[in-house]
Amino acid sequence: MAIFSEVKTSALRLAEQGITHSIDLRFLQSMPDERAALTALLGRGEVSAEVNSIGRSQVQETAIACVWLIRHFNSEAEMVGELIEITDIPEILVSDRQAVAHCLKVLNASALHGIN
Repeated sequence: MAIFSEVKTSALRLAEQGITHSIDLRFLQSMPDERAALTALLGRGEVSAEVNSIGRSQVQETAIACVWLIRHFNSEAEMVGELIEITDIPEILVSDRQAVAHCLKVLNASALHGIN
């Protein structure tokens, strides 16, 4: 319940002041019952995403708008990180603007070679 209280306080702070917050849940890995209870309490929202980069990450909006449950997995599909982010959009979903030029260069090279 302490974590849920922190989530509620942080969500109100985001709504009223625009202040984001992150809660690291790694310590709950050794407490599966508490982790399951927290996940059930937060519920599932409308938005989910999967990011495949160095490893795989799952992003799930909870039933509370702007409260996100994020899980990171290594190449062996073991969960290596879990956190709650209280923010409009989780940082992991924000595109890297500095990568635009490189991506366009790769896309143009593919188009020139007839690769779709």
